[in-house]
Amino acid sequence: MAKLLNTSATNFVLENLISKARKHVVLISPYLKLNKRIKKLIEDAILRGVSFHIIYGKQELHDSEKNWLLSSTKIKLFFCDDLHAKCYLNEAYSIISSMNLYEFSQINNYEMSILLSKKDDKDAYVDSVKEAERLIRMSREQLQTPTLQRTLPKEVTFPLLSETMAPRQSVNQQPGINKITTNHLASKYKTNAQRLLVSLRASGFISTENGRDKLTEKSMDIGAEFHENSTGHYFLWPADLNLHTMLSN
Repeated sequence: MAKLLNTSATNFVLENLISKARKHVVLISPYLKLNKRIKKLIEDAILRGVSFHIIYGKQELHDSEKNWLLSSTKIKLFFCDDLHAKCYLNEAYSIISSMNLYEFSQINNYEMSILLSKKDDKDAYVDSVKEAERLIRMSREQLQTPTLQRTLPKEVTFPLLSETMAPRQSVNQQPGINKITTNHLASKYKTNAQRLLVSLRASGFISTENGRDKLTEKSMDIGAEFHENSTGHYFLWPADLNLHTMLSN
């Protein structure tokens, strides 16, 4: 259920959003000046393998700030013209806020935010993900060499955003590297796809809604993917998946 946050609660939840991220974080703030605590949380997250997409837009960053952000390959920095939105999200939560990620605002201003949970506020959470993706697509990526700054092509998909959609989908894309179809996985274990699907449903890796199979969080956690093309939809599974171990857990 959505929750209202005041200034101190916004700062607390934002820090938790970064510190508890597993893979990806998106930070959208027109004015951007990170305090030491946020920088330390970002550095710690990067050491855990978390990647960041950070979007700003109202004014150019100080050289020291920009150089720090561009010093890590795990941070992608973007400038968005006319940006006024403030939104902070990871794989599980989204904060829609009045607060800029700006040291002065975090200390001196009275702010209000809404916290959305992917689990409890699924539709609103996914909508915030979609809007974050749209803003990234229309932004210019900031690189160390100014002449290389560019607007990203519309077909680019961002890891956090594609993985947090429900279900996680890579629409109209070819099978991923080191991933195999359900048919191939079944053949590998000398069974057929229909029998395998029955086992996957029984073990909680696939759910059925309105007669349509969908991946569950359990299957996505092991790297399964949902794909769709003109003929229908299909699943991809890690090629090195140990099916016996998976189905016995």
